[in-house]
Amino acid sequence: FAVLFFLAWIFIQTERRGGHKSVMAAADELDEEPVVQFFARDAIPDDCPWPIQNCSSDQEAMDIVWMEVSPTLESVSHELRKRTVKLEIVSVRLGSAVDWLLVYNLRDGQRVFGRAPQVDIPDACCVDEETEKPVTIDASSGLRRRRQHDEAEPSGQGYYRPVANIPATLGCLYRVHDGLGTLVSPETLGSAMVEPTHNFLGTGYYLFPVEALASPSSSTPWLVTFARVDKHCMVAADLRSEIPKCVFLDQQPNFFGAPSHQGIDGVEDQTVLEFVADTIENLIGAAEMQY
Repeated sequence: FAVLFFLAWIFIQTERRGGHKSVMAAADELDEEPVVQFFARDAIPDDCPWPIQNCSSDQEAMDIVWMEVSPTLESVSHELRKRTVKLEIVSVRLGSAVDWLLVYNLRDGQRVFGRAPQVDIPDACCVDEETEKPVTIDASSGLRRRRQHDEAEPSGQGYYRPVANIPATLGCLYRVHDGLGTLVSPETLGSAMVEPTHNFLGTGYYLFPVEALASPSSSTPWLVTFARVDKHCMVAADLRSEIPKCVFLDQQPNFFGAPSHQGIDGVEDQTVLEFVADTIENLIGAAEMQY
């Protein structure tokens, strides 16, 4: 009986979390529109991945969400929390799949969203650029509690999918949010989850989720595209260095109508986490900050 109960518990947890399938993955199988639903922090469903139901304030909730932040992102994360006046939790569902988002409503009226974190990012992918050491998980953190909750899951399984080929240092972001972007219109949020590398009238990712990481070309397997600047420029991490640097890729179509990838060999001085911090600054309107 105990074995049957345990198996039933695993089945229920898997169903509640969409079988670890994202909306992007489900869209390949279902010809439906995703359903978007907003929740106040004190009224979120039980299957929400963040352990913030009992927090007394949004600030307390954000402290839990950003508990595992690396030193390189600490200042900008503090600024994000300071500028946030209200938190909302959003579920985007497509069939049994679900993407959970945390929406930061900023005091200037802007809205920034971050997807639920990858809970099984290896320490080797979380090297902080300032200390050049892995950012380890504190045993008392909410992230650790979520990981313990999932011990029955297969090893290496993230919240949405198996984690592989993540550039070193970029895992520092994914342990907090599996991608970050801007929310202008809730009506286009479902489309942004289905196509995370595209922008829909101002709604979409600027820092891509893990499942959208990809090499821009089969001839450059050492590059992994992880962000966008605008519709004309993508950003890739160069995996050939221990601390990955950024490569900015021109997306203007060439004579054959394909992205030209101009400058694909030009590695910039900016590191991946520096770009992540700068992008968050721009998203929250804090680009004037000096670190």
